[in-house]
This record gives sequence, C-alpha cells and structure tokens, in this order.
Amino acid sequence: MKQWKIATVKYLEGFSICVTWEQGQESLVNLEPHIRAFKALAPLRKPEEFRQVRVGEWGWHLEWPCGADIAGDSLRRLALEQAANIMTPTMIKEWRQGLGLSLTQAAHILGLSRRMVAYYESGEKKIPKYVALACRGVSAEIRAHG
Repeated sequence: MKQWKIATVKYLEGFSICVTWEQGQESLVNLEPHIRAFKALAPLRKPEEFRQVRVGEWGWHLEWPCGADIAGDSLRRLALEQAANIMTPTMIKEWRQGLGLSLTQAAHILGLSRRMVAYYESGEKKIPKYVALACRGVSAEIRAHG
C-alpha cells in the first residue's frame, strides 16, 4: 500500500485545506464532515484552531496545536472521495455568506437561477466543477479589487 507523504498544507476557508503531496499533486479537502463525525476532532470545530493546521513531523500527518491530527492516508482518501464534488453544500453557503450575498445576488453573479443555488446549498444537487471555479474566481476578483 502506497503511503502519501504531505509536502505542504494551506488553509483555504471554512474547514477546507489544500494539501500538496510530496509527488507534487494538490488535493482540496473539506474536513468539516470528518471533524463533525469524530469526537476526538471536536477542538477543530473552532475556526481559530482549525486555521492553525500544519504538516506534522516527517510529513505523514497534519496536526494542530490542540493535539488533534489526521493521517495523510486518511486525507488522501477524503480528497479522492471529494474530487468529483470539489465544493460541498457547506462550502458554497459559507462562500455566499462570507461575501454577504443573498441567494438572489449569488445566483446573479454566477449566472444561475436562485433555485439552483438553493439546490447546491441544500445538497439536493451536486455542485459542478465550473460553479466551484466561478466562486473562487469571484472571491479572487473581490480580494483584488476590494
């Protein structure tokens, strides 16, 4: 069994991170479902704690100051599970709310119907990759131009 060694980790937003593997591949991982499912990871439910993620010694896991950690193999599995759906309902809702947008405003910016954005936020429909990329583009544009 191949083990996945972590080169770097970058906090993105919410409970999402970008892991760069020693092989050079990147994985976007939303850890919120994992954090909510396991009592041992409860301290990471605090955003200020979660943001302090770092690569553990030797690169085989991620760790946080509170003592919580997640193995690289678990991260890789989660990344593969989420690869087809690079943005979760929680992530799109946090994106919209973080920008102070109503459902209608977010729909207009993304060129979608209000109903479709609501479907994405509820999890009723999977979020296509192009919508996730559009959300990131809008965020980048807002950061660049205030």
